[in-house]
Amino acid sequence: MGIEPIRPGAPSPTPQSSRSREAAVERPTDSERKDTVELSAEALQLQEAHHRSTLEQIRQRIERGEYNSPEVLRVVAHRILQELLPPKDAR
Repeated sequence: MGIEPIRPGAPSPTPQSSRSREAAVERPTDSERKDTVELSAEALQLQEAHHRSTLEQIRQRIERGEYNSPEVLRVVAHRILQELLPPKDAR
C-alpha cells in the first residue's frame, strides 16, 4: 500500500469509520432475536415434584370439602362473573 502525498487544497481522505463497517454487517432486529432457556434435568425434576405436591394438596382440600364452603363458592362465582362480563369502563 502506497502513501500519497497531501496536496494543498485537496480534501483529505477519511478513513471508513467503524460504525459504517458495522452497518454493513446485517444484525438481527429486536423482533428477530429469540431468547431461549434450557432447564437442567435437576430443575425439571424439581418442577415436576413441586407440581405433584401442589396437585396432592388440592386433592386433599377437595376431599376435606374445603372448596364447598360458602366463602369459596362466592369467590369462585365472583371471578367467573369478572371473566364473563365486560370491564366496567367498557359498559
